[in-house]
Amino acid sequence: MSGGWSAREWTPADEAALRRLYSVHGPSWSGWDVVLPGRRSSAIKAHAHELGLRSERRGADAWAPSEDRALLALVDGAADRLGRTPDQVVERIAVLWMRRREQERRPS
Repeated sequence: MSGGWSAREWTPADEAALRRLYSVHGPSWSGWDVVLPGRRSSAIKAHAHELGLRSERRGADAWAPSEDRALLALVDGAADRLGRTPDQVVERIAVLWMRRREQERRPS
């Protein structure tokens, strides 16, 4: 192969994860970095195509109604447990998430 680059073989575990998650999340899901580290979304999409898999996701807004209900239930439950409003919980989660992302970006 030219340039010293070679594609990593797909293991049975990789393909099992792809089969299980691709239709739900599609090729651009940020979770692939954890599930299939080092795989580009283009490689994920191409291999899914080879396996005959299809994504039901169509962009960032493609959340299933059941997912929306589950997230809202989580927020409501957290608000009840913490004695806060759902808006307060959502705002605090946003602050904590941004701090976490900033820490992850810092060089170690």
